[in-house]
Amino acid sequence: MSFESKNLRSFPRLTVRATRVAALALLGLAGFPATGHAIDLTADLTPDTTRYLSDPSFLPLEGQIYSETVYSHTDQHQVLEIIGGPTQARFAASGDHYSQTFDYGISDRFSILGSATYSDTKNTASFQFGPPSSESTHEFENPTFAATYRALEQIESPVSLDVRASYSPATSNNLSQSGQVALFVNRETKFLTIQGEFGATYIDSYTGNQAEDHNGYWNYFAGMRTQMRLTDSFAINSGVIYSQNTDISERGFLTYHDKFDGNWSPYAALVYSVVPNHVDVSFEYDRDFIGDDRRDGVLEFTGNHENLYAIHLRLLF
Repeated sequence: MSFESKNLRSFPRLTVRATRVAALALLGLAGFPATGHAIDLTADLTPDTTRYLSDPSFLPLEGQIYSETVYSHTDQHQVLEIIGGPTQARFAASGDHYSQTFDYGISDRFSILGSATYSDTKNTASFQFGPPSSESTHEFENPTFAATYRALEQIESPVSLDVRASYSPATSNNLSQSGQVALFVNRETKFLTIQGEFGATYIDSYTGNQAEDHNGYWNYFAGMRTQMRLTDSFAINSGVIYSQNTDISERGFLTYHDKFDGNWSPYAALVYSVVPNHVDVSFEYDRDFIGDDRRDGVLEFTGNHENLYAIHLRLLF
């Protein structure tokens, strides 16, 4: 399953991808041809426990191995201002990211997951005073290990219920380890899946490259994901995630305190099943609206937004 509960990025501080809903019109879908005939919404909205490969609620069955390979490109922009004053700097970042996830079904209700990401990122900054600067980084991000348990199946209740816990150990001294717990409530039919998501992530304290100390903090998130299965071959995934960081402080050569607004992230993806429930590919677009960051009531990082373009390849063995 896609580990999209939105991964942390640093620009120029840790922020979380977040979203506004990608609204996809249902108008006209009743006449969309599916396997040679129009969709019967009455029948297609009855409960369905089929585990569709690209579905947000997908969980591998016992002995199955799920693989997801993702390439994504991101571009992010941010402005630094004196509160009530002029712009001091403009920041931009672009990156290419490659990730691999494997999820193994221990039983029909329990799976374990591991994922890793490599990023190639370029950061640029232009200042009101002083020359512009740029920096490129090439690094493996912290790996993630997770376990998911399906506490309720939809055959025994109106919804299915998943609980997930994950841990990302720090791979170097200047990175932060983190842990996450999340709850997923799923309603699945032949035509449509709706998933609600709630959770919290703790990002541990760490010491940065310049020997500055960053405190630990919590990020809380909630969202909704959907999949509309238009035919046996095509589906549309969409959703929205809202997240809110607690305040962050840094102590070093300079000491400061950051207060964040909430973040929204809408996304939409077109899914094509090459081999139904065994091989599929999807093309995704995210638009992240990153809340303003006010630093010590004097400086403000504003106008934060990020675009993400991704290709997913999913395999089930």
